[in-house]
Amino acid sequence: MATVHRSGDHLRTLINNVLNLSRIEAGRAVVNPSDFDLHELLAGLEDMFAIKAANKGLTLRVERAADVPRHVRADEVKLRQMLINLINNAFKFTERGGVSVRVSASPPPALEGSAAAPADELRLKFEVVDTGVGIAAEELAGLFQPFAQSVSGRRAEEGTGLGLAITRQFAELLGGGIEARSEVGAGSAFTFTIAAQVAVGPARAAEPDRRPVLGLAPGQPAWRILVVDDDANGRHLLGQLLQPLGFAVEEAADGLAAIAVWERWRPHLIWMDMRMPNLDGREVARRIRAAPGGAETRIVALTASSFEEERAEILAAGCDDFLRKPYRAAALLELIEKHLGARYLYGEAGTAPEQALDGAALADALRSLPGDLLEQLARAAVRAEMGEIDRLIGEVAVQTPPAAAGLRALAEDFGYTQIAELAQGAQRLAGSVPRWARCEASPTAGKPTASAEPRSAKG
Repeated sequence: MATVHRSGDHLRTLINNVLNLSRIEAGRAVVNPSDFDLHELLAGLEDMFAIKAANKGLTLRVERAADVPRHVRADEVKLRQMLINLINNAFKFTERGGVSVRVSASPPPALEGSAAAPADELRLKFEVVDTGVGIAAEELAGLFQPFAQSVSGRRAEEGTGLGLAITRQFAELLGGGIEARSEVGAGSAFTFTIAAQVAVGPARAAEPDRRPVLGLAPGQPAWRILVVDDDANGRHLLGQLLQPLGFAVEEAADGLAAIAVWERWRPHLIWMDMRMPNLDGREVARRIRAAPGGAETRIVALTASSFEEERAEILAAGCDDFLRKPYRAAALLELIEKHLGARYLYGEAGTAPEQALDGAALADALRSLPGDLLEQLARAAVRAEMGEIDRLIGEVAVQTPPAAAGLRALAEDFGYTQIAELAQGAQRLAGSVPRWARCEASPTAGKPTASAEPRSAKG
């Protein structure tokens, strides 16, 4: 079972990397600048890779020059992806010593005959250095080509050979470049630059307090909502969120089933996963829009894509809106209100958020979760797959926010052993402990992984 799971993850990563690279090379990848806290981004990456460093007996140092501003304007999503790719590679091929990440800032290079650059413009330089196996000089020149892998990479039988190609494309897209230096047996250094601006003030305002939704207000139509997703967990969790509030919900596991349900039931709104086998969400949306009465149904796309520019493609296919996974329940309900005009009954303003469960209460709450979700959570915790754990906790939050808060507190303290034991214990009570759970090593004995895609690759 574990081997099949790893093979599936590798294929999914390969497919998504190929799609991402194709989008870049076709000129459909664009820069989406935003103001963000660069210091916070670096601290988050340091936390993300701390357990990997500890479990391999390696050091991890993140060094930031004094002149690096806290708040900058650049494409935060692509920058984070580049750093994750490079840091992940560094740990993959390092068994002794450690990994260092160094960040510095400088004025942008002056072009001959051009005016001086504005004072708020700067060039950020990122260097990821390891003491790993190193790369032979003859392999460096082609290292950033698609599907290129060094000898050590091929021996490791990991990766797709696309991470560095995507990183190079992103660096150039963001107004910079990337280079590599290495010595066999001594380690490697990857250095890239991007153009940025100094941002004024805090990067993000705090989210306002939200009143809890208790249900639908009286005097409305019986709203019919169709949930389309080939992932059973995704379908069931969305249904378990909406049905208690008073929505009528039906599910479809693929595109053809979705069209059949739409023709029979005529839902007011469809939550449509974009990537499904046989007939994907875009084609389903096109067919519904082309059918008589198809314009009356609202269609909202669900996707885990990190490419903001994909929004235009989804809207052009006939979808009315776009929600990125993992989603917050509040965001989902806001979109229903926006497109249907649904009205809600709310709890009192300032109601305290759900308290995190722990101990026996958390264990008891996990028993109500679907068995396959518990299996995925236990597997991810055993392997300390940080990004996957975060994604799965987001799915738990849709059904039981207090349990998700308890799991998140454990994850923040790297309590993956406890998460695995809780999930496996809930499965035992349901009589569904898989064979892999009885033979996998504990999280502290394995090598944790942090995927280059921090969220689900599907969607």
